[in-house]
Amino acid sequence: MSSTAVSSRPSTLPARTLGLLTALAVMLGIAVFLAPPLLASIGSTGYASESALRDAFTKAFVDYWAAGQRDYTPALDQTVDYWMRFHLAKAVIAVVLFAVLVTLCILLWKAFLRSGNLSAARRSTLASTGAVTTLLALFSLLLVIANIQGTFAPFSSLLSMLPMRTADAGLARTVTQINEQLADSPGAPALAGFFAGGW
Repeated sequence: MSSTAVSSRPSTLPARTLGLLTALAVMLGIAVFLAPPLLASIGSTGYASESALRDAFTKAFVDYWAAGQRDYTPALDQTVDYWMRFHLAKAVIAVVLFAVLVTLCILLWKAFLRSGNLSAARRSTLASTGAVTTLLALFSLLLVIANIQGTFAPFSSLLSMLPMRTADAGLARTVTQINEQLADSPGAPALAGFFAGGW
């Protein structure tokens, strides 16, 4: 091996590593938004869109309330199970994305700290790239936290998807009944306000 090859190896390896990590981060960034619906549909009924899921959950929720039982109805269980799978898939992808972005941040900031012999323009590019990557890492961390919460509390997460203003008579009647029951329960006003918010 020539001395030229030996001396050039340290400079080319970081560039190759940065390139691979950047490409991986881009793919994971796309996957975190596109893959969860597909992965959640494995072994479960899928939904064509969030609107379709919202409609299915709204109907299932109204039927569940009308049934007057504690256990989920099959339709409600199906939507809750799908939403749990969705958040689990998104959380896993977001964790990997976060790890990749943190690694990129470390490499970029190390490169910036050792860039004393570079031009001001190149140092500025390194600093701005490191700052953007840091912000993306923080965003991915927020995705991890939000989706872990959604994984462990999918029903609560789905409740937030109920349309706040609706012409659905069944849902409006259900919400009215819930508010009436909550009004008679101690400490219920805050929850009653959640359901009453848009009606």
